[in-house]
Amino acid sequence: MINCKICSDIKKLPIIFWEDIKRFGSPDFIKERWNLHFGFSALIAFLSIWFISTYIYINEPPLLFNLFIGWAYLFSVNFVREGVMSVRYKAPFDIRDVRMGAYGGLIGSVIFKIFQMIVLT
Repeated sequence: MINCKICSDIKKLPIIFWEDIKRFGSPDFIKERWNLHFGFSALIAFLSIWFISTYIYINEPPLLFNLFIGWAYLFSVNFVREGVMSVRYKAPFDIRDVRMGAYGGLIGSVIFKIFQMIVLT
């Protein structure tokens, strides 16, 4: 039998996702400042997708495009931010901050799509 390290990590993703979702209502959500990662990432995703759909002339971008932009862009922005903070200010690198920012990007993308369907059409 082949032993695959990546496969075992992929099997843990739903568990990690569920643990992150359970932390949304916990006191740690404010204490660990995940609300800022989530909220600012949602705002950045909303504004970024609005900019793309308005000024780059991609009318009616599909939902999957919005979700990809929201998730990938904000995951990378938060990842770089955490890396810079850990190198420059010796703050501990926390991948959960990055994931909370990526979740915020997804929610910001969905909010923009709803806004686009209701207001902009």
